[in-house]
Amino acid sequence: MLLQSSTLTYKYYRAYYTDVNVKPTYLSQLPIPPASQSIQKKITNKVDQILTQKITNSLTNTIVIEKEIDLIIYKLYQLNYLEASIIEGNTSWMTKEAYEAFILTETEKKGA
Repeated sequence: MLLQSSTLTYKYYRAYYTDVNVKPTYLSQLPIPPASQSIQKKITNKVDQILTQKITNSLTNTIVIEKEIDLIIYKLYQLNYLEASIIEGNTSWMTKEAYEAFILTETEKKGA
């Protein structure tokens, strides 16, 4: 199963469910896009980087790596820059040009 952006998951969950308890039934209804082994490996590697840094120093700032994961997830959901900026809460998180320059290949998007 593909890791998801916690911000995106939180916003989706709050928009569709009134129950504060996370239930397996609700989780099974989340629209999770397919991702290739390549994308899954990229995300896994980034998570491993975060964990390694946090084990070494729990106060280490890993926000750059976390934002890289978020970017991959936004692209998997095929969000445009404005949609991703709404989730981020502002448009200063990344330039529109940089966002649009980050491209997942069709193979990566289809989960092949």
